[in-house]
Amino acid sequence: MSKSGAHSATSYSKGNPQASNTLIPKGAKGWNSDVLQPGQSYTHTFTTKGTYDYYCIPHKSLGMVARIVCGKPGGPAESGSIPSSDEPDNGIVPPSSAIVKKNSISFPYVPNTGHGGPPALFWGGIGIFSLTSVYLFSVYDRKSGRYDDSSETDFEIASDSETEDTRDE
Repeated sequence: MSKSGAHSATSYSKGNPQASNTLIPKGAKGWNSDVLQPGQSYTHTFTTKGTYDYYCIPHKSLGMVARIVCGKPGGPAESGSIPSSDEPDNGIVPPSSAIVKKNSISFPYVPNTGHGGPPALFWGGIGIFSLTSVYLFSVYDRKSGRYDDSSETDFEIASDSETEDTRDE
């Protein structure tokens, strides 16, 4: 059921809008829910085992794509791939073996790199970015001239006894 926005579930198969290739098992029936409004639902029954890639018609260009494995991996989605223009910006479509192993994978999927995983890479990247930013801001701040003695201006403050009273009496 679509809970918010307008979405579809559309297989990468012949006859579907924006499907540049077929990424469902041979002999499987393609599907297209068309665009569903909030509260509407769509049901599709998979009768052929294999890997199915699908997309959302209004949001395909934003990377709203997904993969379903029914029974066991197989089919064109295994050897082919979702077109690079459709790949999500913040992750990748997981391999079928990872889906089968975990039963379900949330987006964004970032594969394990074997060397501490994404958290170590993330925090390392944040640290490097932060240190670089601090350095560049300090260089800019020092070159701005605000710390030079020559840029300081002496101000003279007059005391009350030195000021002239201009009120009418």
